[in-house]
Order: sequence, then C-alpha cells, then structure tokens
Amino acid sequence: EALASGLAHEASLRVAALNADSPAARYFAKDVLGLQYMPAFVLFPAGSRTFYKYKGKARDAQSLLKFVNMVANQNTDKVWRLGAATSPSTTATTTAAAAT
Repeated sequence: EALASGLAHEASLRVAALNADSPAARYFAKDVLGLQYMPAFVLFPAGSRTFYKYKGKARDAQSLLKFVNMVANQNTDKVWRLGAATSPSTTATTTAAAAT
C-alpha cells in the first residue's frame, strides 16, 4: 500500500493488488504467474510480453521502488520517486498490476 500511495502521482504507473482467495485467482497466481507464496510483487512493464517477479526479502516501499526503477526504466534515464503518501482508502485493490 505504501508503494501504491507513494506513486499515485505518477500517471504512467499503476500499482494494484491481487486478491487470490478465489479458485480462478489462485490458478492465475500459481499456474500462470508461477507464484509459490503470497504476498508477491510482480511487475508488468508496458509493451513487454513478459513479467518480472521480485525476489528480494525486503517489502518496504523503497526496496520495491528500487526494483520497479531497475526493471521498468532500464533503457531510460527516468527514475520514479515516492511522493507524499495518500490515505489507504484511495488505494484500490484490483486483479492486476501493470507499469505503463
């Protein structure tokens, strides 16, 4: 939530959560994405046909942001920074995550 809240000011980036409680969502997480445990962090860069799984142990917003910047911005000089946090009620829970 802290990452989504801190990046809410970035129109080109979306951070979302996947609730894997339903059988279809569990199938997607395990069999399609290959996730062995939850919570997991997966990055889907725009224009890419693949996705990247975060394998780090740290789950704080700065560590996840470093991963996002390393993967999504590897061919550019762009670096995303965390903005002022918004309230948790403004962070949506959806069924996908994407970086555009």
